[in-house]
Amino acid sequence: LAGVAATCAWRVGAVERSPVRAFANDRLTVTAELQVRRDPRPFVSNSQQASVVPVTILRVQTGRRSVRGREAGVAFIRGDVGELAVGRRFLIRGTLGPADGYQEVATVSVARWQHSRAGPWWWEGSEHVRRGVRESVGHHRGDAVALVPALVAGDDTDLSEQVKDD
Repeated sequence: LAGVAATCAWRVGAVERSPVRAFANDRLTVTAELQVRRDPRPFVSNSQQASVVPVTILRVQTGRRSVRGREAGVAFIRGDVGELAVGRRFLIRGTLGPADGYQEVATVSVARWQHSRAGPWWWEGSEHVRRGVRESVGHHRGDAVALVPALVAGDDTDLSEQVKDD
């Protein structure tokens, strides 16, 4: 139990000391390189398609400072993010904001982003398998189209709320 408490205290301290967290608390506009950590989650806001994308923040540059690291964050992106797959890297221009809790150091409201760069071979291979699973059931209708990728490859992006609850 003491080990768990020490690990939690270490994580909270690391997040609090993060320079990216300081930028987020100041709500700075930055240029950053991000890497997709988990599948984007689509939602609709003001009748416009958007996505929440869990990311690893690799590099952040403000007008006067540049910081490198590997810190967890969440990006909010308007429009289609179809090419963003786990492991892919992309550059953004956006505004950092404080994160809720201590799982992430910042949220990123993305104003512009450049198309992604391929990730490491193992992430690209994984995405190829996942795409194949999605395509194999694509001709079906209903929840099966989303359920099979969720069960086989962990891709629960398109599951309905009812299926998630069940």
